[in-house]
Amino acid sequence: MNSKIKDSDIKISFIVAVFNIEVFVSECIESLIHQTYRNIEIILIDDGSTDNSGKICDQYASKDSRVRTIHQKNRGLSEARNTGMRNATGDYIGFVDGDDIVSLECARIAVETLKRSPCDILFWKYKQFIEAKQCYDNQTSVRDYRRVNSPKCLEELLLHNLNEEVWNGIYKKTIAVTEKFPAKKQNEDVFWKYRVILKANDIGFISDQLYFYRIRPGSITQSPFSWKRFDSLEGRYIRTKNIIENYPELKATALSEIYAEAMFLYSDVVSSLHGEERKLGLKRINYYLDKLPFRFSEILFSDKISKMRKVTLVLSKISFAATSRLKVFILKRLGRDVFGTH
Repeated sequence: MNSKIKDSDIKISFIVAVFNIEVFVSECIESLIHQTYRNIEIILIDDGSTDNSGKICDQYASKDSRVRTIHQKNRGLSEARNTGMRNATGDYIGFVDGDDIVSLECARIAVETLKRSPCDILFWKYKQFIEAKQCYDNQTSVRDYRRVNSPKCLEELLLHNLNEEVWNGIYKKTIAVTEKFPAKKQNEDVFWKYRVILKANDIGFISDQLYFYRIRPGSITQSPFSWKRFDSLEGRYIRTKNIIENYPELKATALSEIYAEAMFLYSDVVSSLHGEERKLGLKRINYYLDKLPFRFSEILFSDKISKMRKVTLVLSKISFAATSRLKVFILKRLGRDVFGTH
């Protein structure tokens, strides 16, 4: 790998969705404008903020020519990202949530990796944080790199070896812009990420932690039950069907993933809703699962699915309700985040 690269080689567009995060947005932008690799653009999408977030974005744009602010009426995260993609001029696109932070070496390490081994998508590791001072380190080189094809990457996604979110990597613009994020959907990443992977030929993975995801009260993933949680199940249903159509060999893995999500959602519905609302919630879960039947042989003879998933899938045929409660109970006893880890 070359120790030096020219800034003119590859341009990365970082799309930052911003909505009412005036307390955090400066830390996010600072982590981008101080990238050690300079050939980047930073597109700040102010999605109708009612606090000072938009003004802060404008201040940075007035000082750095690589920064652009686009103000729009509040249309949600998906439309903010779609706006960013329409305006991106880079060779690759990266997505950043406006309250998160990117390693100062992110762009440099990404470009060095792409120059050594060109690929359509490059993924890296991420780390959760609460305070920004936890994020900055001295990573200077790629410790581990591997390259896979589309079906292998999809398998990693279904097995949760690759996270659902889109912000842990960069995507070749010519591929990324062919897919739009779904409007007015929560868990929009579930609908988008796999479709781009389907269109990619080569996907790279590096072991460095280059993205830092902020944990804070009030964020979507920290909120109580909402009917929007069913967006995640809908997205997984569509994803499962499409993956099976393209790669039948991934059927067992795809089915095991959506059944696992349905079990966690079932537990959430039962513990959060009552009466007719509970009945409606359970009916919606069954609607998707009834369209995705499986045979025991498809599951039992798969060498990709864990024993835990195999057992729960088989038991779910006997009693989906009892199996869901048992699985959540066991994971809680093990100290697992049952709504974040499948």
